[in-house]
Amino acid sequence: MKNNKGIVPVIIFAFVFFVALLGLNTTRVDATDWYYTDDQALAVAPDGINIGSLGSNIVNPNGLFVAGKYTTGALPTIEDGHIVRLASSGTDNATAAIWSNNTVNYLDVNQKQTISMWIYMGSSNSASQGLVFVLQNGDENAIATDGKGKIIGGETIGVWGDDSKSTSKAVAATAIQNSWALEFDTLKNDGTVDNTTTKGNYFDGYQTNWVPQKGLGIRHIAWGYPGDPNTYTQMGNVLSRYYLQNHQDPEDSEIRNNKTPQLAWHHVLVQYTPPTDGTKIATLKYQINDKNLNGITYTNPANTPVGQGQISKTIKLNLDEFHMVDTNKLRFGFVTTSATENFNEGANTSVVFESIPGLVQADTNAYLTDKTNSSKIIETDTDKTSNSTPSMFANETDQGLVSKDTVHPNDDLSFKYLVNYKAGRVNIDNANVTISLPDNVKFTTDPTKKLGVVKYSDGSTQDIYGQTPVASTDSDSNPVNSISFKLNEDLDINNPLASIELYGQAADIATGGKSLHVGASHAQVQSDQFIADLVTKEFDIVAPADTLKITKTSEDPSTSYLGQTATLTANMEFGSKQPIDNNDMDIHYAIDGTDQSVWKDTLSDNGSFAINLKGLTAGTHTITVYVVDPNYVSSDGVADTITSNKLTYTVNVDEKKLQIASDSDPTVKAIGNADVGIDGTHSYNDNSSFKNQTMTLHTVVNGTEKTQQLSGTDDITSGKFTSNIKASDLNVGDNPVKIFMTDSSNLKSNELDFNVQVPKTTLKLTPDLTDITALYTDSATLGGTISYSDNAIFKNSDITLSISIDNGAPYTYKLTGDDSATTNKFVYQKTGEELGVGDHTVKITATDGYGRSSDPVTYNVTIINKSLKLDSDKGYSFQSINTSPETRILPRSGDWNLKVESINSKWMLSAQCTELTDTINKRDLAGGLIYTNKDGAIQSLEDSQVLLASDKTISQNKEVTDVAGQWSKDNGILLKVMPSPLAGSYTGTISWSLTDSVQ
Repeated sequence: MKNNKGIVPVIIFAFVFFVALLGLNTTRVDATDWYYTDDQALAVAPDGINIGSLGSNIVNPNGLFVAGKYTTGALPTIEDGHIVRLASSGTDNATAAIWSNNTVNYLDVNQKQTISMWIYMGSSNSASQGLVFVLQNGDENAIATDGKGKIIGGETIGVWGDDSKSTSKAVAATAIQNSWALEFDTLKNDGTVDNTTTKGNYFDGYQTNWVPQKGLGIRHIAWGYPGDPNTYTQMGNVLSRYYLQNHQDPEDSEIRNNKTPQLAWHHVLVQYTPPTDGTKIATLKYQINDKNLNGITYTNPANTPVGQGQISKTIKLNLDEFHMVDTNKLRFGFVTTSATENFNEGANTSVVFESIPGLVQADTNAYLTDKTNSSKIIETDTDKTSNSTPSMFANETDQGLVSKDTVHPNDDLSFKYLVNYKAGRVNIDNANVTISLPDNVKFTTDPTKKLGVVKYSDGSTQDIYGQTPVASTDSDSNPVNSISFKLNEDLDINNPLASIELYGQAADIATGGKSLHVGASHAQVQSDQFIADLVTKEFDIVAPADTLKITKTSEDPSTSYLGQTATLTANMEFGSKQPIDNNDMDIHYAIDGTDQSVWKDTLSDNGSFAINLKGLTAGTHTITVYVVDPNYVSSDGVADTITSNKLTYTVNVDEKKLQIASDSDPTVKAIGNADVGIDGTHSYNDNSSFKNQTMTLHTVVNGTEKTQQLSGTDDITSGKFTSNIKASDLNVGDNPVKIFMTDSSNLKSNELDFNVQVPKTTLKLTPDLTDITALYTDSATLGGTISYSDNAIFKNSDITLSISIDNGAPYTYKLTGDDSATTNKFVYQKTGEELGVGDHTVKITATDGYGRSSDPVTYNVTIINKSLKLDSDKGYSFQSINTSPETRILPRSGDWNLKVESINSKWMLSAQCTELTDTINKRDLAGGLIYTNKDGAIQSLEDSQVLLASDKTISQNKEVTDVAGQWSKDNGILLKVMPSPLAGSYTGTISWSLTDSVQ
């Protein structure tokens, strides 16, 4: 950064002159080693997302980015649609900024977000004061000023505070407010070229906030909060006051003037994770130089080019510094300031955005699996902070594999590259994939054979066929062979995952060799909206610590029957003769090229195994088998995974037949209305045993199939069955029937054909009565008998009545009764209320299960709505007495039942009685029946009819009047006996008169 201190004028000018000379001298020294121009660097610029068109400025408010404030000659521009050029001006201290458009492009502090980009800091003769990545809660006008609105550059790089102020608070007030910044400083405002321990009075020359305190190199990277007073420490006194910028996590890095134009591009990855503990402390991880232009990460410091050394920091980001109110959005962008004082070609700082939250958020991963020894090779993430992303695998099986760093010769390998769309404003569409093929792995180039596959989360797949690799070189001039293809499907929230797999085989180790090295395989997925580099880990091919040989012990080729279990056996032996523990052995086998689940045989003796194959289809099958011991430890303590040779078995499966035979005649006659049964036997042609419960009987009647599960848990070699055919499934006449059987493995038997004949017999319905009268409050009972003309036996439950009332639509009435007979009675009732008062015709037709119907029978039903009925007993009695000289009135003996039932009628009940006579002695009783009302008035029942009760009310409902029940012992019908009656038993007749009227 440029220095603007204010101590004593003479000293200032002398010091500035010294710094300028030293800075100029330092730059020229760097330039003597190599030289390239900005144009050469931009010509090899990496691909990035399209954010504009050639030469357009970026102030379009609807774009992904907008231009911030800038000084004369520093308008940001876009080249080739994706390269943002900042402060490309020959004017000293020209300052420019670019910001994300907060409407469509921003960092959401409530979501996990990733931003990645490439930065270019200038050539041998062009440079800026630096470049700063900023997160800020403000508008696009955010920039460092002098406090009066004038943009200041120099050591502030347009971001940090103006150190000419009197307090740290005043300095902070001139910086970009509510912000966090990651600076890439290329010109420290200090004359030193190394990490001097001399404090000096320079803005970023020395760090007092670090333990131990330290100086900074000319080019360095650090972060801080520009608008926070704590970022600036006041030094000196009022006459020689100056400030130190308190850099956080400062790291020296040669990020400008690198060896080649390719190495002048530096990748920056920013990963943000929101707070998870209820605080305002988020996690932010930034990585610099995590890959080169070919997507390769330098892992060996000795081979890492100058300026490409990795820097990775994970920090706690204090969200309170942004003073966010009613918003979850932060702008992100870059600010830079030119430095033509030392570089006559101006300031050329460029940015290429690779991924931004406003477009696509996606997770990626790359790893490989060793199918032969059931292991995986993955990059180990040593950063265990909360910001670490869990590894993503193609499936749970891969995730559960043990991790290894080596493979063995000829192992089958799968290189896997995964892209998982998480969120975004657009989809990943029309993506091209380029994959480098590492040496020492054999990949097919045959265009008729599969090289790999792409699996999408919607279940679809895309086959990759062999292709001739294209030769190229990476940034270090290493030869690279690669293949390219296009993803057939777009990735979006509904179809997020593309899992790309390439199949290869580890090479052989030459005689006398110990190992082969396999470099990283780089895959780039590129679309207009998203670019990702996926890199597998390097590994070695090494010879196994032992050999494992398996030898067939079962007959080969062998023969089995369809549905039976075919058993393959073999012995296992280590070359070192070490004992074998079957618990350690994973038995891998494939049937006709399809891998099966790994088998462990703990039942066989150690050193031998058996594989039981079930469900093999008819025909010839090829079974390949090999064994893996993942827990092998040699006698000298070397741990390894040992894989055996492969065995190939041939199993011929003959068709196993399920067969059925009939115990019934081909022509079956239906009897009466009963179901039809067809009997038979079933067995296998190989006489194998089975359980009846595993068999399903299929009966097809007139083209309609029904199934019946047999029962029985005993092991048998032959069984019996009965196919029950419902009468309702048969028609009168001929009914073709086909019967077959299937077992639990869906093996089908032969078919048996039958004809079931249903006789054309006549169903007869004979009524009991055809003229029926019923009260409105009662039910009309329609009955009769049903029979067949051929006297067939049947059950009432097989008969359905079709009933039509007054020529209305017919309805059905199912009879009940399971007694079998040639003639069965039936009864059907219909209430008077349902029919209604008046005359009705009821037609009834009987129909059986075969559809045979009787002739209809018509019942004439009359429903009346007026009724009057007397309910009385056959005999009544009075108490017995002895002869006596006085007149007496005798009470009734026992319960007298005398009730009137009326419907819609007024009524009167009268009675008259004959003389009481002893028929044996031929004499009359001196006395007779009388009626005494409740008032005590007495009337003789012998003289005339006597009114006993009456009812003047009319009711549509049935009314029952208990006449005798209303009498007490002293009223009602009583017996009057004159003095000194003659002994005897006397009887007489009461005549009741119930009339439909009331006086």
